[in-house]
Amino acid sequence: WLLLNLTLLPARFWPGGQKPRLVFWGHGFNHQAPHGFGEWLKRQLLRYPAHWLSYTQTVSRYLQQQGVDAKRITTLNNSLDNQQFGQQVRTLRQQWRTAAAVPLTPGQRAKPLVLLFCGALYQDKQLPLLLQVCADAVAVGAVAKLIVLGDGPLRHLLTTAPPAWLDYRGACFAEDKAKAFAEADLVLN
Repeated sequence: WLLLNLTLLPARFWPGGQKPRLVFWGHGFNHQAPHGFGEWLKRQLLRYPAHWLSYTQTVSRYLQQQGVDAKRITTLNNSLDNQQFGQQVRTLRQQWRTAAAVPLTPGQRAKPLVLLFCGALYQDKQLPLLLQVCADAVAVGAVAKLIVLGDGPLRHLLTTAPPAWLDYRGACFAEDKAKAFAEADLVLN
């Protein structure tokens, strides 16, 4: 939330003159950290903008539950169509893994997993916890590698003396992103 918003919202109620019409565009709340003073303040101010541009239908429903009139909400469906991406990942997996697939014999242990994290690298993502859990899983032989795609202020946690099992690739898009997802056994959120 920008401080400018907190200045413009009360201006809508000042007497006389032209009043600013403020439109909010967003999630309505922080999905990674939905509690705390900042989120409480957001809930108090949700109904004041003249209009809302919501990312998804889920956000629109949330806003309505908080008392925002449905006529003042436009759902943008601001997300990617993942069908083509999913097909690209499935095709790559089929090409890479079909020939290499060897069934396990009784008592044989499965190969260690390749994990993937794809997202912004900031505090709410709890990267230290992710790295510690992966280190523990590598130590017991359950995980071979953690691939990390993304960028952000906590990049240094991945680039300063990274362990051998950490494969940090930075922000990846299109085919590079699909290749990383195809390589992974499990995606972590």
